Amino acid sequence: MTNRILGLSEILIQGYDMGIIKGVKLLNQSPEASDEVKDILNGFIAFQENSINRLKKFL
Repeated sequence: MTNRILGLSEILIQGYDMGIIKGVKLLNQSPEASDEVKDILNGFIAFQENSINRLKKFL
């Protein structure tokens, strides 16, 4: 595995982590949001988490 792939994986994981944090904050700060909005945010968070799990093999 090259250093370039390792570095890119780390950058992507950091970005996905920021997305997870933002999504969770939005959920926690918007209890009045509709169920549809909450479902979209939960899907977004799940996508970010799955992406991180797929990238771990490159570390």
